[in-house]
Amino acid sequence: MKIIILLTLSIFIAIPAIADDAFEIWIWGNSQAAKDKRVLEIRDHIACSGQIVKIKVDRMPVPNASFEGDKVIEISSDSKIINTWYMPVDEIVLGVAGKSIISGYCNSTKALKINANGKLSSVLPPLCKKLNVVVCPEIAKKEIPNSVYLRCFEYFDLTSGKKRLLAYQGPCT
Repeated sequence: MKIIILLTLSIFIAIPAIADDAFEIWIWGNSQAAKDKRVLEIRDHIACSGQIVKIKVDRMPVPNASFEGDKVIEISSDSKIINTWYMPVDEIVLGVAGKSIISGYCNSTKALKINANGKLSSVLPPLCKKLNVVVCPEIAKKEIPNSVYLRCFEYFDLTSGKKRLLAYQGPCT
């Protein structure tokens, strides 16, 4: 009897609670996304053409025919893509730390940390500082084509202090 109770308790302890780790985020989508059980809402974007969907997830979804986040790339000094992330629509990159980016809004009380595998976690946002805007290398224009919102910024890694170049589409206005 004691063995069965201990086994039952260990099963409950080993299963993480998804609800505690899930975040509601907006990403690009279409009417096909309604079939996905993670989708909470679909609507037209207020400023850009296209639909956005609110989903509840613990990691950024892999881009597919139904939806995708805004692409963020890191470019090396020799113009090679060395990291790629996806973040929620209309957010900005507040910082970069190791293999993660931090997305959100300036002057907010919370931000989203997105690691290289798309895993999401809630963090305090770094202070919004004026970033050094740079001309986007050709590789950024090829990777994020036909965008009037493409921007390239130099960040200083929040962990190492090293300079890093990131490219992504700024929010539609």
